[in-house]
Amino acid sequence: MTSSRSMRRLPAGCRSTGGRMAIAMERCRHRFISLFNRHGYRLFWSSGLQLLETSWDLLPRTIRESLLVLTSPMGEPCCLRSDITLAAVNYLANHYSPQERPLRMCYADRLYRNPAPGGDLEKFQIGAELLGWEGEGADVEILSLLLEGLDSLGLNDGKLVLSDVTLVDSAMDKLDEGLKSDLLKALQEGSYRTYFKLLSGCRSTGNKLLEALPELKGGPEVLDEARKLTGAESLRSLDNISDILGRMGRSDRITFDLGSIRELDYYSGPVFDVYSPESGKSLGGGGRYDGLLCSYGLSGQAIGFGLDLEELAKHSIYRNPEPIVAIKGGGSQPDLVLSRCSAFHDAGLTTEITWSDDGDSGMARAKAKGYSWWYDPKNDTVTDISREGGKIASLEVWFRNREEKGSC
Repeated sequence: MTSSRSMRRLPAGCRSTGGRMAIAMERCRHRFISLFNRHGYRLFWSSGLQLLETSWDLLPRTIRESLLVLTSPMGEPCCLRSDITLAAVNYLANHYSPQERPLRMCYADRLYRNPAPGGDLEKFQIGAELLGWEGEGADVEILSLLLEGLDSLGLNDGKLVLSDVTLVDSAMDKLDEGLKSDLLKALQEGSYRTYFKLLSGCRSTGNKLLEALPELKGGPEVLDEARKLTGAESLRSLDNISDILGRMGRSDRITFDLGSIRELDYYSGPVFDVYSPESGKSLGGGGRYDGLLCSYGLSGQAIGFGLDLEELAKHSIYRNPEPIVAIKGGGSQPDLVLSRCSAFHDAGLTTEITWSDDGDSGMARAKAKGYSWWYDPKNDTVTDISREGGKIASLEVWFRNREEKGSC
């Protein structure tokens, strides 16, 4: 027999998100999607199920091992959506002719992966993809919009940490696959002790770039150091990005870590991670994946990114949403109460009505919910309920004070 406790719980690794965090996430999502919509990025809702036959070979081993595999009602082997970029490229291949490219897409949706012990099975991701373009400029377009998006959420000190997987590939070109795999894993995990230990035992000692990779971190001077080891051509993409973002006044928002690599194997050029100094934890990232288009029989270039929406919200200006104004509805005509709500809404505030006739209990519930203000339409007054003996002011005075102080 199922206990009432087990009926209430969610599957291990899953959780629901509501309250202030859900509000903050929705506001971040809205800002980001609106920004990208203005630049021609079309909203994309991908299928929650992906066929194993269309994604298995394109995902790295670590992702394949974390797929949540199931069989659809039609008997097809599938997995829950683990990556939206694959779905975006597949959509481009099936719905757009070469004359309709490039295609700009943005999204906000959930990803599902089998987590490490104690981790989450599902995450909210927000991102954008620019698919099938040709020529320079697109890299900077999407990086610039990403920075603008971070700024709009109050993450003005968020940084992009840039690298280029072709540089790492060229440094490891002559290594056997086993050693290369181990070195890449060490770089990905930031385990430099393991990296240098592996390197000391290989015959490629003397490969100056290979030895220097983990230490090539910092500002544009890092590109100069790398250029001495590998030549100018291999750094052309990063130089181009650095120069243009510099002319746009964004130099302080980018830094370099040339030993950085990303988890997904389909990247084939500049890659980046996004950091907030407050957390020191990557908020997500992305990069160039021209080779992935080729695997779908498409020509052209592609770049995109995905960010953890919940982490963004935690560090955004929306992490403490605007206080909700509780409205005393009981004892007044509903049409009057609803019309009074409009004044608050016009000022950008959120309201919640309590229809109880008992004003004291309604106010107590509003306090328990953490609301700061109690509005009574009958006498047209607003009470500060965030503290004992809070002030009472007429609605007109309350709005005037709010305007003068910038807040209530």
